[in-house]
Amino acid sequence: MLTKFLSIVIGFLKKDLGLKIGRAFLASGVMLLGGFQVVINIAPSTATATLQSSQSIVCFIGVFLIVIGAGILLHRYYLWNIENSTQDIALFYFPGFTNINPHPPLNALPNNKRKKATLFTNGKFDSYNTQLIVKEYSHLCEIVERRSGHTEMNEAYIAALGSVPYLYLVGTLFRDGHMPTQILEHNRSTDKWHQLETFGKPESLNYSYNHIIGKESIMAIESNDNDEIGVSISFTHQVKNIELPKSININTVDISLVSGQSFDAIPCEYIQDNIVKEVSHLLTSLAKKSSKLHLLISAQASIILKLGKAYHNNMTGTVVIYNYDPKIKSYNWGIEFNGSKTPKIITFK
Repeated sequence: MLTKFLSIVIGFLKKDLGLKIGRAFLASGVMLLGGFQVVINIAPSTATATLQSSQSIVCFIGVFLIVIGAGILLHRYYLWNIENSTQDIALFYFPGFTNINPHPPLNALPNNKRKKATLFTNGKFDSYNTQLIVKEYSHLCEIVERRSGHTEMNEAYIAALGSVPYLYLVGTLFRDGHMPTQILEHNRSTDKWHQLETFGKPESLNYSYNHIIGKESIMAIESNDNDEIGVSISFTHQVKNIELPKSININTVDISLVSGQSFDAIPCEYIQDNIVKEVSHLLTSLAKKSSKLHLLISAQASIILKLGKAYHNNMTGTVVIYNYDPKIKSYNWGIEFNGSKTPKIITFK
């Protein structure tokens, strides 16, 4: 066991920051204890008493550094075992633009997982073409189900770009939660994919409906004559009331970030998860007050994918995800989804 551990330390030392830090703590502690003992042994008798009085403090610091260093190394060894116990990795690449890079973003995966990745992709297509989306979704269902036949796989990465309705549908493909998944983010300025950040600034949500601010707006919102409620999610841009479909323009609650609107507003993984969880709970509560939810989402791709992944057949009910056309400054079509494999395209006048 010790030989294996040391070999891992030596092999990964040059490219693993955790191992470097652990070794630095461990070496510092050993040197501190050994060096202080040498000083005591060679010091004049007049200084020995003074040095020995400080020995307990130095010993404590040395032992503390050794324990911290050994702990970091053992923890890294534990993580290494977990990472390498993964038998296979799935990378799902679903490009929804015709001008997108057709090559799956393998470089966005950790180095030790790239060679293990099995690719699942359907090739690029135009996710704004309403006549193709239903057919495409059916094909994507087959791809994801094909993955379920690979029983050795226990981790997946998802990379997808496209229209808002398309991204939401892609997210719903992974709502069973049987496999841990990570959503990859696309950087539009560099045209590269990357994993979401580990740390980030805390974020919270604002709610508003008919001049009512805060969570009281959720309690106050009423459905329209068709028993439907709208939910606008204004993370990237503000969803304007004047642009809302007439059927729900006075029956829509708006959700926004306290920090305001911006591209890639939430770059941190766990903060994203917390925000999506809160929005999902909101949708569940509103589904109890209506027969259908209309979703008007302005957010980064990873958020939209996670909202789709958080869909629950029995709790979220029927949703309509809208597509916004900036040329006409209006919503021109949407996808009605209720958990089935045949989503319905809806066009608006």
